[in-house]
Amino acid sequence: MAAGLVVTAPVFAAVPRAAVPRAAVAVAADVDLAVTLDGTTLTNQTQRKTATATVTNHGTATAQGVRLHFSGRVDGEVINPSSVAFCPASATPTPPTTAPSLEVTVGGECGLPDLAPGQTLRLTSTIVRSAHGTGQVGEVTVRVSHGGTDRVPANDSATASIGFAEGAGPDLYARAWDGPADRAGTLTPVPPGGSADLRFEIGNHGAESVSGMVVTIGLPNHVMFAEESAGCAYDAARRNATCTYPDLSLVSARADRASDDRSFSAVRFRHPVRISRSAPAPARLDGGRVEVEPLLAGQLPPSGRLPEGATGLVATETVGAADSDRFTMSTVTRAGAAAGLPLTGTPTGLLGGLGLGVLVVGGGLVLLARQRRLVPVLPAT
Repeated sequence: MAAGLVVTAPVFAAVPRAAVPRAAVAVAADVDLAVTLDGTTLTNQTQRKTATATVTNHGTATAQGVRLHFSGRVDGEVINPSSVAFCPASATPTPPTTAPSLEVTVGGECGLPDLAPGQTLRLTSTIVRSAHGTGQVGEVTVRVSHGGTDRVPANDSATASIGFAEGAGPDLYARAWDGPADRAGTLTPVPPGGSADLRFEIGNHGAESVSGMVVTIGLPNHVMFAEESAGCAYDAARRNATCTYPDLSLVSARADRASDDRSFSAVRFRHPVRISRSAPAPARLDGGRVEVEPLLAGQLPPSGRLPEGATGLVATETVGAADSDRFTMSTVTRAGAAAGLPLTGTPTGLLGGLGLGVLVVGGGLVLLARQRRLVPVLPAT
């Protein structure tokens, strides 16, 4: 047989669907919107309280045509019905309608921006007290929808009672910023392996001071504490911390007149964290949570001792939502960071490139050295 190039035509055969390996079947993208509701407990010592509806996309596809719906009822003599509105000011909610037994029906809906996978959106409603109240004075439900099919419909709505806390003690709140954020609150995502700061605020809206508190912090997946802070105990994975501050006192916001003295009604904390190298990017890592509870309540002398990295300030009525708050951490690819986003942490890519360059140069020098030791041998004539 003469030598030559033999071209064989491919043979196609019908493959049964069951014979296709499971790994070769692509997983369909889905949307899973979830909503939570916090901050609906008021006190008679403050005029208002900020409730927060948090919407998060836990799916793998972008949610489009997102809408928020809220409905409920309140005691119109105690709560200002117009203040129970979670939609932006540009939207027109359903006008409150009077119902029997001093109950006023509230409700409305509005469109929201598209939510990418892992993205979180917060909408607030500053509930205003019109008169002295006790017990439960209303109820509100928030529901989220979108243009497609939701993978987990059970978490598309949340209901909370509107009521008053018993007694006239302290009313602590926690507010956490989505991060990584700088002191001004500007979001600055970092690449996997980078460092960032978790920032949150603890304050007292109540009528009495509080002496000592316990702050519980849970970080999102792929995020861990980079340093240990005094007074905090950590789990083995360094993703959860319980911080006890027995000497930290917060006066009532009504009694706090200036942030430059030794008594404070609010404290802002900073905890350094690190993003795992295995974290997805770009993405928003959700699941973060900060919660606070008091140790002792009463008219106690304020303490000027602040934990390391904390700053004392004056609490405001509208800044807080509840004694707990959720937060996310955002990541970006290193290419995105090089395009202008702030980059923190060790520049491992640069160091790796330098190491590769040193290796190449070193290899070249070795070859040159070996060539210099070569002795040409001429064949005998």
